[in-house]
Order: sequence, then structure tokens, then C-alpha cells
Amino acid sequence: MSKRDTAADVNLGWEVLSGTTARIILTIFGFVGTVVFSRSLGPTGFGGYTLLLAIVTIAIRPVDGYSEAAKKRFSEDVDEVTRGKILSSQFVLIVASTIVAYVAVSLLDTHLVSYTEVDNAPKFFIILFLTTGVFTLLIDVADARGKVGVTNWLNTLKKILLVIFQLLLVLSGFGISGMVLGDALGSIAVFPFLLYVIGVKPRWPSWNIFQNLWSYAKYSIPNSFLVNVYSKLDIFILGAILSPDAAAYYEVAYRMASPASLMSYVIGAALMARVSTIRSHGKNETNDVRNALAFSSLIAFPMFFGALALSNKIVVTVYGSEYQQAGMLLLGLSVYQIIQSQTVTLLAAVRGLDRPDMITGISTVALGLNIILGIALTQHIGPIGVVIATILAEALRYVGLVVFVSRSIPFSTLFPKQIGEQFVSALIMFASIMLVLQLISVQSWISLGAIIGFGATVYFGTLVGISASFRLTARSSLPKIGL
Repeated sequence: MSKRDTAADVNLGWEVLSGTTARIILTIFGFVGTVVFSRSLGPTGFGGYTLLLAIVTIAIRPVDGYSEAAKKRFSEDVDEVTRGKILSSQFVLIVASTIVAYVAVSLLDTHLVSYTEVDNAPKFFIILFLTTGVFTLLIDVADARGKVGVTNWLNTLKKILLVIFQLLLVLSGFGISGMVLGDALGSIAVFPFLLYVIGVKPRWPSWNIFQNLWSYAKYSIPNSFLVNVYSKLDIFILGAILSPDAAAYYEVAYRMASPASLMSYVIGAALMARVSTIRSHGKNETNDVRNALAFSSLIAFPMFFGALALSNKIVVTVYGSEYQQAGMLLLGLSVYQIIQSQTVTLLAAVRGLDRPDMITGISTVALGLNIILGIALTQHIGPIGVVIATILAEALRYVGLVVFVSRSIPFSTLFPKQIGEQFVSALIMFASIMLVLQLISVQSWISLGAIIGFGATVYFGTLVGISASFRLTARSSLPKIGL
């Protein structure tokens, strides 16, 4: 990779295919790990670790928002010396942030232990904060090169190593300590590779660099808070109103539903930098946004219809009967993932258009609705209430993003016909699975895997048959891997 590569120089279809393949492998490893950890730690232990990780995710938001600003400026038409200064500014930030986090945790240690029911939670928090923070800043800057296929493979490597370390430590009897240390070691192992992908020599940043980054970060930091509080709100509400057990049920369901957004996150990582670069060159980004939206929900539709047919059977077969309550949550979260798969891509487009202020406004309204409905519905109808609230809030956020983006990009671009083709293919898959279930009962991993494999074959087979654009995209990307 040349040091002069930019996001406009890469093949978007290939990067998405490569990145999605990496994400699929990542998901498989993560899934295996989740099954082992949830069974080994039980709902209370697994739920406590989930709550701790959620708190770290929120606390790291200033770093994440600042690294997003660095990604934006790094992807613009600037020289390599300036990029080196941008990279160095990130390290200054993480050192300062870790010091602040240490002071805060020292003051709130008893509350942290009480909420998560995890001994040594303050120490675990600092370990996760530092390693996650460095990984976040490095991978965001690496994404600015446009090589999201490479960065997704490095993210996959991190998760594979993370799961391996965690499995070894948990099965050796280290419990939650093993989960934390495994997470940290997985991140540290890929730092050198990310620095290589970034490919610039760090240089001491000037005050102008910080000012330039702050002009974007003053919006991206609150946006990062809003987006991630929004995504972790369900866990926080369940932990506060109900128990770590309820948080564990939710986490199990979320992990099973999350592959639905694989495409959109890979596409979004490429799209933000690509739109930014294209705009800085005075060109039009409409085609890239249209193509991104066309395939963002490629996996989300079959995941929803698969959950509609098999949710309870999947949960009980994979995680055991003690997690049976996660079945209904899985179905609800599959609905949410369909909407989110589109909003993730729209958010990336808005960031590339250099309008993080719009994301702030839209996300604030959606978060407010989510908090009010989430608390009220959870108190009245239990864990499923928080999922319903999240679906409604995400729908509101989607509508707001569509309205804004349509001011810069033709409205028809935001609803490509490929979405309808994917929905029809998934519906045919659902009907086929329901017919098979009349003949075969799900009693083991083997029968469950066979039915899921059959459904995937029907879905993609139908899509190849009815979608010319899917065939064209596949033909243009597969030669890269010799097919």
C-alpha cells in the first residue's frame, strides 16, 4: 500500500466484500466465545461483564469522537507531514483521557462494583479503557486510508486473538478477570499492524492541528456519546431497573442479531472517508451513497425472517434453557437491525458531508424518546419493553436522516430497488423454512445448522435469480479473489 493512497483510490465493492468476509469470520469467533462465556459465567457473571464493558464503551466516547475527527481530517487532501501530526495528537489525547478516567473511577469505585456486581471493577475498567482507547484511535485513522478491507481483517485478527485469550483464561478458572485480560491482550497484539497500515511518521502536533480537529470534534464527540449511549441504553436500563441477568439475556439476543448489520458497518467505514475525499475534490457522491444503501440491509432481511421462524429454537439450542427469555428479545432486535442497517450508512454519508451537527440534533431527539419509552415500557412489560422503545427511536432517527440527506442527494437515491429485491428473497426464504419445519424438528445443533444453511441457500439463490445488480456486483468483486 502506498503512503499516498486515499479513500478515493480504492475499489469500494472489493473493500466491502473483503471487509464483510472479515466481519463474518469475526462474528463466528465472537459467537463461539459468547456461547462458552455465557455458559461458564452464568447469566449473573456474564451480565456483570456486559455491564462493565458497556460503561467502558460510553466512557471512551471522547476518544472515539476525537478519533473520528482525525479520520475526517486525515482523509482530506493534506500532505503526509500533516497526517503525522494528526496521528500524534491522538496519543496526546489518550494519555490525558486515561488520567481523567483514573481519577473518576477512584471516586466512584463502590458504585461501579455495586452496579456491575463485579469485584475489582475499577481496575478492570482502567485496563479496558486504555487498551480500547488506543485501538479505537488507531483503527479510525487507518480507516481514513480507505483500506477498510485491511482494517476489518485486522479487527478480525484482534477479535480472534481476544477470544482465544479469553477462552484460555476463562477455562483455566480466571472467570471475569480472564475476560478482561483477554480483551486487553487482543487489542495490544494488533497495534503494530495498524501503525503499519497508517503508514506515517508521527510528528509533534501544532496548536493549529488541535484547533482544526476540534472544529469537527466539537460535534463528533457529543455525537459519539449520543450514538453509543443510544446503542447501550438498553443494557443500562435493564441493569438499573431489573438485574444483570436481564442484561445477559439482552446481550445474548443482541450478539445473535448483530450479524444483520455486518454489511452496513463495513460499508459505512468506507463510505464516510470516500464521501469526504470525493467532496474535497469537488466531485459528486450520489452514486456511492446509492450503492452503499442498496446493499446495507443485505443480511438484515434474512436475519429477521430467520428469527421470525426460529428465534426460541436458536436460543435454547445454542445457549441453553436458562437463556430462554432471550428468544423474544432476538426477534425484536432483528426488527431493529433492519432499520439500523440503513441508518448506519446514512450516518456515514452525513459525516462525510461534514455535517456532524445534524447528527447531534437528530440523535439527541431519538435518545430522549428512547430513554422515556425505555424506562416506562421496561417497568410495565419487562425486557421486551426496552427493545420496543429502541425500535421506535431508531425509526425516528432514520426518518430524520433521510430528510436531511435528501437535501444534498436526490430523494430517490435513498430507496434503491435492491432493498425490495432483498425483502422478497428473504420472504421466500421464510416460506421455505416454514415448510421444512413441518418435516424436520430442531432438536440439535446439526438440525438447526442444516435448516439455517438451507435458508441461506434459498435466500441468495433467489437474489441471484431476481437481482441483476446483485449479479453485477458479485461479478465485479469476485475476480479480486480469483473467482
